[in-house]
Amino acid sequence: MGDGVPQRRDAVVVLLVDVRAGLQQARGDFRVARRAGGPERAAAVAVEADADAPLPRALLPVTLSVFAQMIGEGIAIATLPLHLTRLGAKPVEVALATSFFSVAQMVCCPLLVRRSGGAGGRGQTLCLCLAGATLGNVGIAMSPSVAAIVVCRFLCGAFAASVPVAQAAATELVAPAQAPAALARVAASSQMAVVVGPSCAALLMSAFAAAGVPQALRLRAVFLTASVFAAGVLGVLARSFRATAAKAQAIASQDEPALKVEQKQVAPAKPAPGILPGVSAQFALRSIALVVGWSLTLSVYCYGLFAPKFLGYDQPQLSATFSAGALTTIAAQVLFPTLVRRIGPHLTSAFGLLTLSLGMASQSIVRAQPLHSLFYLINRAGAGISDTSTATLVARTSPTADARAKNLALIQSTRAAARIFTPVVSGSLFAASCGFRRFPGGLPFLTNAACALLAVPIPLLLRRAERRADAKAKGSGVEQLY
Repeated sequence: MGDGVPQRRDAVVVLLVDVRAGLQQARGDFRVARRAGGPERAAAVAVEADADAPLPRALLPVTLSVFAQMIGEGIAIATLPLHLTRLGAKPVEVALATSFFSVAQMVCCPLLVRRSGGAGGRGQTLCLCLAGATLGNVGIAMSPSVAAIVVCRFLCGAFAASVPVAQAAATELVAPAQAPAALARVAASSQMAVVVGPSCAALLMSAFAAAGVPQALRLRAVFLTASVFAAGVLGVLARSFRATAAKAQAIASQDEPALKVEQKQVAPAKPAPGILPGVSAQFALRSIALVVGWSLTLSVYCYGLFAPKFLGYDQPQLSATFSAGALTTIAAQVLFPTLVRRIGPHLTSAFGLLTLSLGMASQSIVRAQPLHSLFYLINRAGAGISDTSTATLVARTSPTADARAKNLALIQSTRAAARIFTPVVSGSLFAASCGFRRFPGGLPFLTNAACALLAVPIPLLLRRAERRADAKAKGSGVEQLY
């Protein structure tokens, strides 16, 4: 197999050849270019031809698996605190349920992604993640005690690796030029599920109440419904992956030259050198992920303390603000591929961080409406752009498909780690600044804005390092000619 694609029976990777029209076009371009300039020119024309093509249908089961798992998380975020409280849980036990999920995700996510690069393959690992989510939600629905629910949340976190596995699969399913669009689709699917989850929970609660289900059992029924949905999607995906794998293997055996062209399309870029002496590109990108992860904690958890105290918000205003912020994030991720095409991934990342910093700082300073809400939405848009551009740069600077998957998993683990300690940091900074004469309660937002501003040069330094490496490689090539 090609250098960029490991030799394995990966149900997701072999979906490349499922799109017959794209495969036939690649074959035609290969033949035309071969007559014009040989195999190397053929591969280049094939990549160029697919740069503006629609994303392959093979991405649909990948994004659907992400949506199915994350909608369960959206339901859990909206309903689990109330469920635990009705069972007699103390605030610290509610916090433990949240923290245990993040700890399990931080530890187990890289392990699951590593498994997806072996014999299991991306598709089978996505199915495994859905199976874990199904079992976790069934456990929450049937658990008789708070301790059992905490254990079930740990189980859900242990299998919450669908996003990095899907990101790795998406980058392997498309040409390099399409990677930003594919990653944006995965991110939008994840964010949309989190938005839809609370609404689904509310509708289900109303439906169960109308059906006469006792109040004590309604939340359990919601989690059971979420598990049934995940199990249904799991069954559909499992059949889809098996059928497409068999079909793709048959096509590949009949058209090996065209398959080689497809493999060259997904060959990863060369790894970028360190952006500064002793600072690797991946370490720097993880620091961006940490800043963005903290901003999301501030935009939900800490803002839930800030807005009622200083803006007079009640639950309806908070819910509307959070929903508008999530929809703004989705819109930013939809527009992300256009930004990348116009200014490149590095400038897009810097723009996202700058937008995040501006919105985060301004929302803590400006308290008058509608400017305050506008700056909140600007902050969420910047977070969405920064989040997706970080994944894009991680994929761009990883030397192999397995390294790319590993680095994407570590980004997800970094975000999970941020969810463990940033609520404590944010709460402490908020409490310390509530008595300030100017901008009371704004210290955590201003601190995060400063961190995002300090991170703006990272993608620019990475671009400079890549250009220097390219220039050096071209110079070496010229020297070898003489």
